[in-house]
Amino acid sequence: RELPEAFGVAETVGRFGSEDAAQDFVEAVEKRIAKCPDRNLSAKVDQKDSIESGGSRGTAWRVGLELNKKSRVYYRMAIVRLGSDVAQVTFTPSGKYDISQKVFAQLVTRAAQRLVYLN
Repeated sequence: RELPEAFGVAETVGRFGSEDAAQDFVEAVEKRIAKCPDRNLSAKVDQKDSIESGGSRGTAWRVGLELNKKSRVYYRMAIVRLGSDVAQVTFTPSGKYDISQKVFAQLVTRAAQRLVYLN
């Protein structure tokens, strides 16, 4: 009910050579997101949520970039891992139309649940 008629969502899935390599990649992404506001002063990261479903684990964020003193553009990004498989989900709002972090977390949880079917 919250989802607008126009929006953008993308999911990219990758399989690593080992669970350790996948975990290292996820940790590297999480560190880069955490450092984003320090590296880019116009960036703001908020609404961080942990994602857990079965054996899948990950994190979801809302990232904002300041366009000018009165305007900021936001997008939602998440990364989840199950074993050696990793999914990145990005949601791009359309203008003022967005979904809540709770709804985005549900979308990402579903992506995490689908990782089991890659084998």
